[in-house]
Amino acid sequence: MQRVFSSAHINVGLASNDAKKLSGLVKDEYLNPEYWTVYDDVKGCLLKLTELGWKQIILSNHVPELPSLVHKLDLTQYFDEIITSANVGFEKPNKAIYEAAKDRVNVQSKIWMIGDNYKADVEGAELCGIPAILVRNHNDAAMRSSLSLSGIADIVGKA
Repeated sequence: MQRVFSSAHINVGLASNDAKKLSGLVKDEYLNPEYWTVYDDVKGCLLKLTELGWKQIILSNHVPELPSLVHKLDLTQYFDEIITSANVGFEKPNKAIYEAAKDRVNVQSKIWMIGDNYKADVEGAELCGIPAILVRNHNDAAMRSSLSLSGIADIVGKA
């Protein structure tokens, strides 16, 4: 991405050397946990699902350094695995990223996808036979949704 950012900086008038230097700073700034917000309902939901016996993974269209960011945000203890599109080579809603996730968990287990993007998280998962819950957003096409994570354990528990 450094080349992309460098080109963008040059296109808005920065000198090539300055653009390259500035682009080199983007990664560290992006991964700075001070710029990320963990919603108030996240840890409570993750803890409740853990207590109910659920194993949790992150399946995200994200950078390879996501595990480090999750650690810095004090969330590592809730997840058994973190799978990113950058490490798998496919982005959601591509079926291959869901298949990679299924390969890493016990296929006999019940699997759910919880995400905030209807197209990538819900449609993508359901096309692979994984039931999904849309959170923090509304879409009439979603079979299951919750405006907060507080409703997730109830939805999963009733299914």
